[in-house]
Amino acid sequence: LHTAYRRQRQMCIRDSSMSLSKAIEHLTPDQGLRIHRSTWLKWNEMQSFIYVNGNPRVLCRNDRELPVSRHQLDAVKDYLEK
Repeated sequence: LHTAYRRQRQMCIRDSSMSLSKAIEHLTPDQGLRIHRSTWLKWNEMQSFIYVNGNPRVLCRNDRELPVSRHQLDAVKDYLEK
């Protein structure tokens, strides 16, 4: 399982050898969201929403840009508008 870390806290699960679906089964919906087929992200790591060359992206607190599935656009936008 490949995991990105920020200050020793698990932030993002991406490109895992265990299927992402199996890893997400161990999480609760209030912990985060599968923002793309290969990416799950904690809610509190989402900083803002941007488009890059017409493609939706989440800007994380560590300034990393991650892709957002068009199916998850509304959920991400709703969270960030809170």
